[in-house]
Amino acid sequence: MEYVALFVWLLLCVTLGGLMHTILQTPFNYRLIRILAAPGVTLRKLAMAVVALVSGATVTKVNVYNISDRDIGFQGQGVSSVSNVLVPLGPLFASAVVLQIVNAMLGSPVSFNYSPPPVPSLDAGGAKAFLMGMSPLVSGLVKQGLVADWGSLRFYVLLGCVLSLSLGACVSFEKFREAVLGSLLLVAALAVICALAGVRSGLGSTAVSTLAESPAAPLVRSVRTFLTGTTGVAFIMMLCGMMVAIVVGIVVRLYQLMISAAGGKSNSGRRESRGEKRQAA
Repeated sequence: MEYVALFVWLLLCVTLGGLMHTILQTPFNYRLIRILAAPGVTLRKLAMAVVALVSGATVTKVNVYNISDRDIGFQGQGVSSVSNVLVPLGPLFASAVVLQIVNAMLGSPVSFNYSPPPVPSLDAGGAKAFLMGMSPLVSGLVKQGLVADWGSLRFYVLLGCVLSLSLGACVSFEKFREAVLGSLLLVAALAVICALAGVRSGLGSTAVSTLAESPAAPLVRSVRTFLTGTTGVAFIMMLCGMMVAIVVGIVVRLYQLMISAAGGKSNSGRRESRGEKRQAA
């Protein structure tokens, strides 16, 4: 069940990313937003290229200088066609790792170390337990926001990094199916490898495999711990990025309304001026 929780965790990351991509689709047309998103988009392209090459695909286009284009071009056939579902997930893990590094360099203004809540069973009770496990996570983030030093420049730098990296990591709903299949493939492969290596589940006393641990078990256990922890960081990043994206979206919308209202008043003034000139003539 540990792997079911990991899959649900990834699914939530992908869903939040799709919502954030939709919210910021219009603001992304503004130069300031594109500049802010540039580090995350650049990291996104590099991570996608690495995953595509590792999975055997052929990379056809990686233009890191074109910030307006968030994706790369690649082709995969045969075994390498698995890259079609794994490439969308590459930026998620890469952005989570970079965010941890940036957070540590800034003195850790916010803690991103959360693990997926357990899913004890595949029924309504399991879903309820998972949601109850999410409650301390969300409340912990709210408490961190309340006690954060909002006058510190480091905190705003971190928020900018969260928005940039989460925007680079998010998957649009057009690629939602591929991202879900990639999550399922990744979790299934991890479960099979752990079973073959005899690595026991990290949750509870249930063993994934009754076989004795192989010499590769410590390495496999480290990989599983890394994926689980990084996925937890990715979810917190996407959740915080979603909140920042909503604020940015509202600000951009208000800006558009102000510009539209100012333009309407200007046009009205011009019409009145023309009308006065005609009457005088």
